[in-house]
Amino acid sequence: MTRTMAARAADAPSVMDYGAVCDGQSHPLSSRYRALASAQSDYPAARALTDEMDWAAAQAAADALPAGMPGRLVFGRGKCLLNRDVALPPGSRHVRGGGSGTTEIRFTGGAKGFAFENAGPADRLVVEGMAVSTSQSGVGRYLTVSFSGTASSTQQLVQRDINVMADGGWFEAADVLTNVRSPLYEGVFVTGSFSSPPMNAAHRYRGTTTDIRHVGGMVLSALAAHDIGETSEGLVLAGHIDIDVDDGIVARFPAGKPWIEVMGGQISAYRSIVKGVNIKQLHVKGGTHYAANYRPERMAGYVGFDLSGSDTRNVLIQGAYFQGDGYTGAKTLLRATDGAYGLLIGNQVSGFDAGWHLGANTTGWQVRLNQYLSVKIPWSDAGTNNFHEFADAAGSRRTVTGAGSMIDDIQGATAAQLRLTDRGGPADSRIAAFFNDDGVLYMRLLNDDGSVKSALLSGSSSRVILGGTAPQAAPFSTGFGASGGVYIYDGTSSSQKPITFGAKDSAGTGFKTLRVPN
Repeated sequence: MTRTMAARAADAPSVMDYGAVCDGQSHPLSSRYRALASAQSDYPAARALTDEMDWAAAQAAADALPAGMPGRLVFGRGKCLLNRDVALPPGSRHVRGGGSGTTEIRFTGGAKGFAFENAGPADRLVVEGMAVSTSQSGVGRYLTVSFSGTASSTQQLVQRDINVMADGGWFEAADVLTNVRSPLYEGVFVTGSFSSPPMNAAHRYRGTTTDIRHVGGMVLSALAAHDIGETSEGLVLAGHIDIDVDDGIVARFPAGKPWIEVMGGQISAYRSIVKGVNIKQLHVKGGTHYAANYRPERMAGYVGFDLSGSDTRNVLIQGAYFQGDGYTGAKTLLRATDGAYGLLIGNQVSGFDAGWHLGANTTGWQVRLNQYLSVKIPWSDAGTNNFHEFADAAGSRRTVTGAGSMIDDIQGATAAQLRLTDRGGPADSRIAAFFNDDGVLYMRLLNDDGSVKSALLSGSSSRVILGGTAPQAAPFSTGFGASGGVYIYDGTSSSQKPITFGAKDSAGTGFKTLRVPN
């Protein structure tokens, strides 16, 4: 039995079956109808005779999708001009083109693009196989999706083989998602404007949008590639590329359970890779990331990972390459003002003013086995109970001021050195302890440029304190006396007591070994 056209159209309505031309030229309803009422008899959604036939046909095909049943809206080959938004009815919907190289949707008006709004928990939308452009400048988006209430546990949105282009105009954002569960992007490419103003945000996530995943794809030219706000959480970028953006990921989280993962790929930004508040899990594994230098006017200061908020924690940055050469503004790779339990390990850092900066409210961070090239201050730490393991042939300056923080410092120079800042002393009082080539352990005070300021163990006041946290609390200390020799210093009176061999104690018993006076 041959199916009727009505039955076929109900199964998968094609915009061509409803009168779309899609040749890239304008075909207003006035070219076929003299009166709006006549046009509305065929296209009930029509609002003016200036409406494009392509849009009227697309909306009519969308309205024909069966209620309560899955349905597809099909765009064939060609370039369709849509002067208004296309409202998609709730349900399980599939908007399909012939491929991003054969089907182009060009919005010449509207603000929401394909609008799939107030969908129910069991609804789902798939959009695939098309290029999308706009003739407007920084207005609207190509896709708007929202679900009513809290997202369900099912995957509610898939975008695949989508190319959002800047072709004489650009969107304010490519898409805006609200309360969407597990949206998946596969091969979605977004290009903003290379002029001013740029695209505001390529992808904007709002409400309780969760478990967002980008596989491949790219964002080129935007203020932010990914803007996560409200109570949205969970973003994974796998092999994804963001270039010519001010911020790769902007995370405006309240206290909650947000998490971000970046696996491979590249983020080339003018301000930050990730800028976030209260990120409870941030994992960056591999990839090559740059402080962008394409546009000097946008180089206003770079902080690769700009993290704040008392709930910031569980940060892992591992095996990545970070390049700051060529960026003319101030460059810091990571600045964490708050947070606990970060591990920064096995990264290569090149061309930064500062590497890792841990603020006074950080604790439990570890910085291990990173390599530095042309980095002025590889790390600085004002937190508590942080640990640093440093390997660098350049001998660049770094500081620890936080209580309980530790450093295991190995330098690839002639002598291995441990350098500590003299807390409470002048800025250039830095202590270096090292085994020299002669096998002797030396301790010296150094200037900022690394030159020797003085020998630590010399003079009547130079000593090593053993026990306690301050001279007045220490049981005793050791040092060289003013006239030579090694002495024990009383912790309270500061009087010198020489270390002797063979001396007798108060009981008259002699010692033939090293004796510390009682």
